[in-house]
Amino acid sequence: PEAELDRRRASWQRPEREVERGVLTKYVATVRSASDGAVTA
Repeated sequence: PEAELDRRRASWQRPEREVERGVLTKYVATVRSASDGAVTA
């Protein structure tokens, strides 16, 4: 139901990154989502 989705959206928080530096961080910062073709910028 829409009310449940609204409740979940209101309480959602972005997860913290597990990696703060290095190659994986560069990858996370530059890769696009799969719906965009998962290309790197």
